[in-house]
Amino acid sequence: MRYGEADGSGRYGIVDTDADGNLICHECGQAYAFLGRHIRAHGIDPDIYRERHGLGRGTALASQSIRSEMREVGKAKVDAPWWPKFKAAGDAAMPERQHAARAAHAQGMRPQVRRMRQEGAREWFGPANLARRNPTVYTCTVCGAQWCRLGKGRPPTLCSDACRVRKLGWDPRATRTTLTRPAQVDWTVSIPEIRAQWVEPEEIAEKMGLSRSTVYRVLRQERAG
Repeated sequence: MRYGEADGSGRYGIVDTDADGNLICHECGQAYAFLGRHIRAHGIDPDIYRERHGLGRGTALASQSIRSEMREVGKAKVDAPWWPKFKAAGDAAMPERQHAARAAHAQGMRPQVRRMRQEGAREWFGPANLARRNPTVYTCTVCGAQWCRLGKGRPPTLCSDACRVRKLGWDPRATRTTLTRPAQVDWTVSIPEIRAQWVEPEEIAEKMGLSRSTVYRVLRQERAG
């Protein structure tokens, strides 16, 4: 399913809102200010809901008003006179709390989700991918960093774009963008067509009011399609 296509009572990869700013549920079409709490009535948790409907992991499932209220509550806590002492006590107990939270999460994780993660890890670190890794150790001529690369190709001499800029003294990507990007970007076309005008994904996300993960997902789907 592609981004923006009809998906249940909504659109794939998008959380629609009504006139009051409430979020519309893909499952039933009803609008709720706190969608993350409502979807449990459908027997699914927020992570499965996001995955089922093409939403990014960081997509908020609460309306803007709810998030603003929560933000104000958080600011009020930070400004309270008792907050420094409370935070210090929490920081001291953080390692134990993190360990307990991870253990509780592992115990309460749905079996199918745990199985999917285990299978994904086995696939990523399995013999097929390990066989693709080139055992040759490469060294960056600028910073001295060493690494082994995946696949084959021309031996690299630089580890990153930052080292390339340091070696050349200028950024070739910036020059290319300056020369090829039009003076007036057409924002009425699709995201891949905007990207073809040498507009960075971060700028597209900010201009269109989307998350960066959504923009990257659309671009990946376009390349795969």
